[in-house]
This record gives sequence, structure tokens and C-alpha cells, in this order.
Amino acid sequence: MHTRVYVSEDRTKVFVLFYEAACVFSNFYPTGFSAAPNIQQFLKNEELAKEEELKKKQTFNCSEQYFIWSKISRDVMFNACLEKFSQDETCRKTLFRTHGMTLVEASPTDKIWGIGLDKNDKRSEDERTWRGTNWLGETLDKVREELWKKEEFQKEREQIGKESMETRCQLLEHFPL
Repeated sequence: MHTRVYVSEDRTKVFVLFYEAACVFSNFYPTGFSAAPNIQQFLKNEELAKEEELKKKQTFNCSEQYFIWSKISRDVMFNACLEKFSQDETCRKTLFRTHGMTLVEASPTDKIWGIGLDKNDKRSEDERTWRGTNWLGETLDKVREELWKKEEFQKEREQIGKESMETRCQLLEHFPL
């Protein structure tokens, strides 16, 4: 099981906890999509915007590279995920099944993109006890909402809308079927 769905007792919180590469929400999930031109253009625009600033500096060390990456990484990830889920119907339908839920990257080692906890750790069921920021989960939530609004995916939305919450949770926990 690559995904665990947690539903709070009062049913006000539903977390889709994921981490492994075999999970469709993972960055490492094998899917064929093309984001290179968009990512490349985004990075080129960022580079041009910073060119004047960088020309003033004689050196460009690792800490500066990390600083710049940390400023743009969420936008880069959003664009890459948007392309992935736009182009792959199976991935998109699985993402749509999380509508009304919160995606949570339950990486025990990543406190930036994940929550710093394993999906089976009881602390993963309460965001107040997370040790990380869950940037990937937040990014995927935004991608889902962006795609959910698109007219071209109306039939998929209607299909998913007919599934009960219980069915959606079961399908998420047992992906791929």
C-alpha cells in the first residue's frame, strides 16, 4: 500500500498520506509527460531577471545557488506537476479523487517538501505535530484545484463526483488496481 488515507473522527480532515515512488503523487512515479520546454522557459526567464544582479557579483557560491533555488523551486514544481497531471489521464483521475482532501507527502526524511514523518506514524494525522512544511502536498493541492476548474476535464469531474468518499479512499489506497 503506497498511500494511506486518514479520516478524522469528526470527518473534518481527510489526509492522503503518500511517499513511495510507486505512488502516483510521487515525483518519482514513472509517467511519460513533457514539461521540459515549460520548465526551461521558466528558468530562462528567472535567469534573465537575475542577470543584472549576478553580473555585479564576482563569485556565485553554493549558498547563493541554494537561495535562488529555494525562491523558485515551488513554482518550478507547480509547473512540472501541472504538466504531469494535465497530460496523464490516469494520474489526473487519481488526483481528482483527492478533491476535498489534503495531500500529504509523508517523507520521514524531508522536512521541506514533506512532513518529516512516515505515513504510518500517528503524528502524521495531525498537522500540528508535523515536523515539516509539506510543500509537495500543498503544490499538488493547488495543481488539483487548477485542473479541476478546466472545462476539458468536466467529464472526469462528473465521473469522480459520482463516487462515494469511501470508494474514492479505497481506490486511492489500492492504486494501481
